[in-house]
Amino acid sequence: MTYEYSYLYVALTFLLFWFILFLVRKDLRKEMLIISLAFAIAGPFAEIVYFKDWWNPITIFGSFISLEPIIIGFAIGGIASIIAEEILGEKHKNIKKSKNTFKKKDLNIFLLLFSLAVIFFGSFFLLKLNSLITTIFSFGIPTTLIYLKRRDLIFNSIISGILLILIAINVYTFVEFITPGWIDAFWQFNNTSKIIIFNLPINDFLWYFLCGAFIGPLYEYWREAKLIRIKKRN
Repeated sequence: MTYEYSYLYVALTFLLFWFILFLVRKDLRKEMLIISLAFAIAGPFAEIVYFKDWWNPITIFGSFISLEPIIIGFAIGGIASIIAEEILGEKHKNIKKSKNTFKKKDLNIFLLLFSLAVIFFGSFFLLKLNSLITTIFSFGIPTTLIYLKRRDLIFNSIISGILLILIAINVYTFVEFITPGWIDAFWQFNNTSKIIIFNLPINDFLWYFLCGAFIGPLYEYWREAKLIRIKKRN
């Protein structure tokens, strides 16, 4: 069994979930695209760390600078940003608009994302922490800041994390079915616990939850938007 396309299959399967949500939730397409583009850029940079002690997947370009991290970052960002709204039947309440091109809330979201990047790379390269601890700190601290300022988004955040885990399980199971053994081939289990549940390594359970919990309320936090339930039509 060769695994040269397994990583690409993972990326494309996540992208399929993204397209389904994009088609279903026309009202949230702007949110999906903005968050997707931001995390598409972040994807390859994150792999600089994860390739060192988490996993070592084969990419079509032969390095972490490849198409797969961009697609996965794009897809996961968009999925996590609206999956809770779709499942819970929520939509945005009117978002306040301003004539100013740059506002305080834009500065707040920039500082939040900047702090995540500093914690992520600083913890790994300067403090020499492993990528799991680095991930916990880098996602956990900014998410806690969101919770402190927007308690109304906590439930949405938690649900986003849980739902992203469920989607990841489906993606990994599908790729395991078409390329059996790809998880054993890619993960650096000498550096991490080899506990696999429903075809998802235990550390990835934590990663997807933290990622979803952070991204889920991110747009609403930035735009100071409220979430309300969609009224059911008779």
